[in-house]
Amino acid sequence: YAMSIVPQLISVSKTVHGYLQSMLIDNVGSYDAEKDFTNVMKALYSTLVPIGISCSDIGKYYQATATTATVTGGTSHNGRNFPPCVTSNPSTSSHMFSSHTLANYDPTTSSTTYTSTIDLDILQIKILMKMGNHIAASWIYESGRHSFQTGTTSDILDGFSFLPDNGSSTSSSNNIVNYQSLKQMATNHDILHKNIWYSKYVDYMKGDNFFGNSLVSSVFSLSQEELNEGYQGGGNEDALRIKWSSISQHTEVVSKTLQYFVLQPFAFGLMYLAVEKCFDESSLKMNSQVWKKKGDDGQQSISPTYYIEQIWDEAASYLIGSLEGQYDKDDEISYMYSDDYDPQFGFGLYALANTRCNQFGTCSTYRNMPPSSPGRAKIVSVYRDLFYIGKNQITSLQCEELLETTIKQAQRWSLVPIIQSVIRYAIKVEELKGGSTLKVLAEGEMFALVILPLFHYQQSAANENDAARADLGMNETDQSIFERNMIVQQGVKPVQDGALEVARSLSTVVVDFSLPCEYIGETSGVSPCNFGGEITSENASGVNSIYGMSFFWALIVCFLVIRTAFS
Repeated sequence: YAMSIVPQLISVSKTVHGYLQSMLIDNVGSYDAEKDFTNVMKALYSTLVPIGISCSDIGKYYQATATTATVTGGTSHNGRNFPPCVTSNPSTSSHMFSSHTLANYDPTTSSTTYTSTIDLDILQIKILMKMGNHIAASWIYESGRHSFQTGTTSDILDGFSFLPDNGSSTSSSNNIVNYQSLKQMATNHDILHKNIWYSKYVDYMKGDNFFGNSLVSSVFSLSQEELNEGYQGGGNEDALRIKWSSISQHTEVVSKTLQYFVLQPFAFGLMYLAVEKCFDESSLKMNSQVWKKKGDDGQQSISPTYYIEQIWDEAASYLIGSLEGQYDKDDEISYMYSDDYDPQFGFGLYALANTRCNQFGTCSTYRNMPPSSPGRAKIVSVYRDLFYIGKNQITSLQCEELLETTIKQAQRWSLVPIIQSVIRYAIKVEELKGGSTLKVLAEGEMFALVILPLFHYQQSAANENDAARADLGMNETDQSIFERNMIVQQGVKPVQDGALEVARSLSTVVVDFSLPCEYIGETSGVSPCNFGGEITSENASGVNSIYGMSFFWALIVCFLVIRTAFS
């Protein structure tokens, strides 16, 4: 029985799966029912909602004896403590006002327990893609599987309209359960375009307003043969099919598109929606509205900014995700290490930053943390602080500060682990030949695509670099150098100028977005912070000594010509 269910739980929680795999399969011979039973049951109960099962579906355990049948559930039987099943399917009365700790951030509104589980859809899609079952993966993408928004027909506000019903909702009495799908996010024009960066990506993707959906759908439309061996024909519309030629590459294209071109832009779009509602006094119409909430007093009024706070919490839940688990409350001081805890397992900002911090030397140090344990990135605490600051600014209606000092900074600093990832993969693929089927090629390109449309966004350092090159008769820009090295071309060696040149081209992005080098760090001696940030006319091409020397000699020649002319 354990063999039939435990392996499937990897799509719900790596920690729970590892624990149950050890207790019930790998080390079942040492399983002690008297000691381990309660924890095993609690672990199993914790997986019910993500896999779509309720406590009522499970029921209570009846122990038949020679004379009677005894019900057990939240009671003691034969010396064993049966923990109560406290998890249920989503319902307004039990979850609409509940909160759920996300890593080191405590939401105060909504059912973030359920909105955050959209990352389980990405995980399951990735597992199915690795198995070559892209058709089943497409079903989850289109219809959703784990994330839903709850409410009642009498309580749903107009503001919930940004979570459209995809036809997979169910209705019982006056309860409504709307399953959220990644495709809904990928095709939600209003929310995506509230994100002030999104237009840059649309321009780079040749005007495709739903480029994330296009990338994912192009893979899902492949035949099984094309998915395994690639596609060798067609025109420009088949560029993606021509480029990638292995299941592992297609898997990375889909999963990273969903992470960085669907989920993350949607989350930041929600943050900008929160700003819009903050400025819009009409959004506070619920000031006189009373929401029903079960409690001693029967009902409870909510804050007039509750709806805006809810948008903010949901945005945070998408950026963090459910797979991140819960951190210690005092995560700046102590670190309660557990063999089952893995801060790098997930699909949100936190997981990516934690993955890179060990590689770039940007992890925080915690008391009681073994040297060999996975680290937690310093910038994770910054993200947490920004989430809390934003929530406080909403409740006090400090709308301008919310926009300028919190959201824009959070969005800028979300680039830190992306830049680290680009450098990481530039180093990994610079020795590869063109046409490799290794997944690292696709991984490097997908991270690079997050950065590419943002070159020149601030119109400062990069323009000065490019102007200096133009004065020297050089046609390339930082963006074109970066693109040539990181965007894979059929049969062309990737990162042909080397990882150092990729890092050098990124240095202007670091300066333009005021990214702190202490959070970026370096790996294998490579960092965009090693080039002095902004490149002026004196070092127009950074590490490329030929460019630097060319500019030096140009100055000398210019000086001699002028001197000769006036002598």
